Amino acid sequence: HTDHWTLGLSWLPAERFRIRTDVYDKRAERVRLHEVNPATARRAPNTLDAPWFDSNELDSRGWETQLSGGGRRWDLLLSHTWSMAE
Repeated sequence: HTDHWTLGLSWLPAERFRIRTDVYDKRAERVRLHEVNPATARRAPNTLDAPWFDSNELDSRGWETQLSGGGRRWDLLLSHTWSMAE
């Protein structure tokens, strides 16, 4: 189960230049862990059992900004994301 919301604002200060910023919040349950802890991995006979999907939750928040511009034959996109996950 995942709850995810995003709020974004976009501004066109010039004909071929755009500024966009987004903030997001994501909450997920039963998240697959990509690190294997040898102490808990022995409890799981296969990859679909605990500890990989057992009571793992994720809360993440972030802010992303994009600057884009271009001409007739080219486009440039610069993007940067700040995020935090617990």
